[in-house]
Amino acid sequence: MSSDAPALTVVLVTADRFATLRRTVRHLHEQDERARIELLLVGPDPTSFRDLEPDAVAGFASCHTFAGGPIREAERALAIGVAAATAPIVALLENHVYPEPGWAGAILRAHQGPWAAVGSIVRNANPATATSWVEHFFSYAFDDETAPGGEVMRVSRNNSTFKRAVLTPFGDRLPNVLARDGGLLEELRGCGGRFYLEPQARLQHLNTSRIWPTLTLRLLSARASAATRWRTGGWSLSRRALYVVGSPSFPLLRLRALWPRLRIHPQRHQFPRIAPLLAVALVIDAFGQALGFALGAGNSAERAGRYDLDRHPYLCAADSARFAE
Repeated sequence: MSSDAPALTVVLVTADRFATLRRTVRHLHEQDERARIELLLVGPDPTSFRDLEPDAVAGFASCHTFAGGPIREAERALAIGVAAATAPIVALLENHVYPEPGWAGAILRAHQGPWAAVGSIVRNANPATATSWVEHFFSYAFDDETAPGGEVMRVSRNNSTFKRAVLTPFGDRLPNVLARDGGLLEELRGCGGRFYLEPQARLQHLNTSRIWPTLTLRLLSARASAATRWRTGGWSLSRRALYVVGSPSFPLLRLRALWPRLRIHPQRHQFPRIAPLLAVALVIDAFGQALGFALGAGNSAERAGRYDLDRHPYLCAADSARFAE
């Protein structure tokens, strides 16, 4: 491995074995900047990486593995990698996202600016099903190929990159801040952090493509997101009640926000077949938000996080075969 000091640390988490990270590591291995990447792999115990082949990580600046105990939510486990990172830029990637060629170089160039966080353009890795498109639009409609790039008010909570200097001050709080309902971006923005979307940095994201898991994930994610919103914003009980009462309007409001992106999307010809499922998901999302505003997150963040630990059980048969190890 290269002895040069790394410029970019990439942290990946598995809940069981290296196999769930293999495709992502393979895409990182193909980066032109591979020799400047420090790869940190977090699993529940040392046996998690028995299936890690030396050739898979050859050529990186370094690769280290960590045992973090039982992992129920990948976001919290990322804190183990952040604490061990030595590069000035840290990428917190999911194990079902695949960097396209040139991604690392574009991220490093973008971080020469004053940005606390730099996000990537996120494309749908499994575009054959209406289900995967519904999940894509809920998660990444404002970060996909329709986004112009530049300074933005918000980057994606997942799969973004951060200056290490803005993460380390959280100290022991970092696992909670990184959690799905932890409010990382809100905290950074509250401290004056600025965000940038780099159009030359592109990732492909593997979305759920079975119907019931996708709709369940929408419900859980919406509840966790709504709870994070009122908690980090210090909302009063009356304001939360107002949003619960207004929740029947959420599907139309969200569709109105999405519509400009849908109209210009390169795959817009597919949208007539997507529309029925999207309508159902909009209603379920609104119900989830109402629960979050009324009752808080409950265990929705942890339950939603299970879908990120291993994406394959939530893929349709065709996608499962295509993305097999």
